[in-house]
Amino acid sequence: MNALGDSLENIAIAKSGIIKQRCPVVLGGPFEPRIEYILRNRAALMNAPVISSFGPGIHGTITKLDSTESQPCQYADILIKLDENDPNTIIELFGVRLRMLGYHQLQNAITAICTAICLRGQGWRISDDSIRAGLEGTYVLGRCQFLTPAQAKMLGVDGATIILDGAHTEASAKALASTIRMAFPDKPLAFVVAMANDKNHSAFAHQLLSGALPKVAILTEVSVAGGNSRTTTTTSLSRIWTQMARECDFSVIDCSETQNQRSNISCSDQNLRSSFTDQPVLLVANESESVEHALKKASKLLELVHCQRWPFLLKLKWLEETHVQQQLLLCLEFGHKWQGSAIWQL
Repeated sequence: MNALGDSLENIAIAKSGIIKQRCPVVLGGPFEPRIEYILRNRAALMNAPVISSFGPGIHGTITKLDSTESQPCQYADILIKLDENDPNTIIELFGVRLRMLGYHQLQNAITAICTAICLRGQGWRISDDSIRAGLEGTYVLGRCQFLTPAQAKMLGVDGATIILDGAHTEASAKALASTIRMAFPDKPLAFVVAMANDKNHSAFAHQLLSGALPKVAILTEVSVAGGNSRTTTTTSLSRIWTQMARECDFSVIDCSETQNQRSNISCSDQNLRSSFTDQPVLLVANESESVEHALKKASKLLELVHCQRWPFLLKLKWLEETHVQQQLLLCLEFGHKWQGSAIWQL
């Protein structure tokens, strides 16, 4: 962001520099009015016609989501009429199989089609079948990328569905949360997060927490462009995610201190019977060793919350003793029968 400007307006001004004299401009968006004004104003100065992918003659609908395969896809119907009097500017595509998931990716597909129509006007020969083939063959690594079962097994989380996504802004986090809930509305979710330190971590976390309602958040570190000076520490991320989770009305359990420790689970105290039924619960932990370790920890914590033997997580309490500091005391209920004690280790 600093390379292009310190505000959306400055970034829009910098980006609009690509607009050329009398060359069509396709606007994706949607943009905030003040940003669209900057782009349209620049286009007007360059005598460049503007085509908006949100125009009145443009419609796109997701008709079906297929998540049964190892690589889920969505099907869409797309109708574009830029000029009803010019058949070269009209496209009707039904049942387009998009490997890029989400409503924002449908909008990206519509923007790409509008661009192809503009190229037709420049003399390019692009058939409707070619446009369909291009859309159905498009797949970008790191954009809602589903790992194969074999890849998940190599990472030590056999049987898990793992999605890789490079979202790092508030808007992209919102789109990611929407896509995940569209594809897996009832599945328990864990986030493994690492980010550079020049991002808006609070806004990013807020969108993922409020939009996706995860059960687990593991904060880790990875190498980023620019070196270690741009890497956000797990401690900083954990503090931000914990704060934002509480603002989103989560009951937060910090599991960072439980690694390689064992906790005896006792349910004799009547005070432990109060439950979290009115609040979503988020288990938060740090893992700075590697992403692989972070994925394994996320998988174990999801099992802790959701495995059939432990269906209800009822209460937490920190022990303050001479030899036991900040151990996690959990109260687990087996139907209506209390289990006296149990031992588990992350």
